[in-house]
Amino acid sequence: MPIYHCQSEQITGCEVLIRCKSHDLQDTRPDVFIPIAEQYDLIQDIDLWVIETTLQTISRVEHSLQSQLPTFNVNISATELHNKQFPKMLLNLLKKYHVRPSALILEITETSLVEVGETSITILYELKKTGVSIALDDFGTGYTAFSQLTRYPVDCLKIDKSFIDSLSQDSDTPKTTINAILSIARSYKLETVAEGVESFDQLSYLREHGCDKVQGFYFSQPLAWDTFLAELKKSNGRINAQQ
Repeated sequence: MPIYHCQSEQITGCEVLIRCKSHDLQDTRPDVFIPIAEQYDLIQDIDLWVIETTLQTISRVEHSLQSQLPTFNVNISATELHNKQFPKMLLNLLKKYHVRPSALILEITETSLVEVGETSITILYELKKTGVSIALDDFGTGYTAFSQLTRYPVDCLKIDKSFIDSLSQDSDTPKTTINAILSIARSYKLETVAEGVESFDQLSYLREHGCDKVQGFYFSQPLAWDTFLAELKKSNGRINAQQ
């Protein structure tokens, strides 16, 4: 899923999405098979497979794209926040594929932090030591107190789609919430990404109020890798032409 700079509309990254290719499972959505994987203790294997596949992909294109290499956001399960071996496994994979850690962003949901203990916070800091970035996904839905953000080594807040959808309502409440998130992100020097942008009005509002990046159907639906790579090259070409 391409991620765009809010002002320039250049592709700066992507969110890696997992889909079933099997004929029998091709219409099965992640919100169905991920809970099943968690139930049967398969989710950590899926996490590592997605990360390794992503790093393999980055290693193939990193040299050719060089400074235009996008960032790759990978969602990880809350179970990894209790897996003391996860930071070491991640570091080993980064070394194996010779990928710059700055190319990888790990996304954790805000709800996964509601009941974190000291072990989980330690794991987050160990992940940060590898050089990757950490994004807090679905922000605004997990009731995390803004003051708690100082405990977590996060680099980015992803504003949940439900708030973006609500921008079209007559009520000022959604706008107030979004403004508060953008304001607190600036205070903590965190990047912001708005999810689920589907209209020009939504994009205009987010631009006006200082959101950094956006993703959603207004720009693009999820793309196969080859199609994404072609769109990335076109996006970079447009920016270079303007310069």
